[in-house]
Amino acid sequence: MFKKLCLTFLFSFSVLPVYSELSTEDLNAIKSMVVESETRLKEYIDIKFANVDQRFQLVEKQIQTVEKQIDSVDKRVAHSSNVTYGLIALIVVAVGIPQIIVIVQNRRN
Repeated sequence: MFKKLCLTFLFSFSVLPVYSELSTEDLNAIKSMVVESETRLKEYIDIKFANVDQRFQLVEKQIQTVEKQIDSVDKRVAHSSNVTYGLIALIVVAVGIPQIIVIVQNRRN
């Protein structure tokens, strides 16, 4: 019986803090901790956003460089195509005109 009584008092004393109330000072301390935590979290997020923005700017510069290189290659390919077309036309003229001259001469004879 004594053990039961002692255990009952022990458990009753361990439950007493549950019935306590928070004072305004405690609430203000909790509020200041939350505000401080939010401030640190906002600063951390801002730093991360700044890093991401820097990376995006770097990637944009790289994309612009690649676009310039592609334009350069495109100009080279266009120039090569034009030279090829010109050479084909020159070959056709160089072979065709003498053939036409020969045909005309053969018709006269």
